[in-house]
Amino acid sequence: MLHPSLQGRIHGVSWQDLPLAAPGLIEMLQDFVWTVMADDRVHRLDTSERIAAFFDERNRTLENLRFEKVVFHHAPDATFMTYRMTGTDKRTARPFAREGVERYTFRNGKLAGKDVYSRPAEP
Repeated sequence: MLHPSLQGRIHGVSWQDLPLAAPGLIEMLQDFVWTVMADDRVHRLDTSERIAAFFDERNRTLENLRFEKVVFHHAPDATFMTYRMTGTDKRTARPFAREGVERYTFRNGKLAGKDVYSRPAEP
């Protein structure tokens, strides 16, 4: 999520809340692409409208979302975040958990891409 040069400047803020918590701290490139698997299909979120629609749908179907065990790993060409996400599926009223890895890439000091990989875990 955070490029190594930003590490330690912000703590405990989710990626989607970052623009609200620290405007201008992370700049995204115009061609930024976020891919994420949800509801058994890959979503390509490459516009602000698609990102907003994804969160609207997630908010309609999931609640009590929590990210736990968040750890950032920095490599020369990317930053990775490992995590555990828990919550409740509103459609079934059942708890769920997922474990995953997010891969963030940067170009010219700006966020270029975010790829999310996750799998079901024990709630």
